[in-house]
Amino acid sequence: MESLSAYLLFLSQVAIAIGSLLSYIVYRHSKKINQLLGKMGVLAIVKILGLIIIAVSVQTITSGMTELFTVGVTI
Repeated sequence: MESLSAYLLFLSQVAIAIGSLLSYIVYRHSKKINQLLGKMGVLAIVKILGLIIIAVSVQTITSGMTELFTVGVTI
């Protein structure tokens, strides 16, 4: 069981490192990306990312409310 915890910790650290690296690359090349996509492309990506953030938020709230109201209920 302890090896599983160490493995999950390692995976979390790798995920954080990859996310940080990707963020750095995107920020580093943001002018080129902006020129490549153009005004409408950037607007489309902003809207898509907003939709994803809303979906994650709804899922998080739904999970929290479900857990809140099912605590202590046994079936």
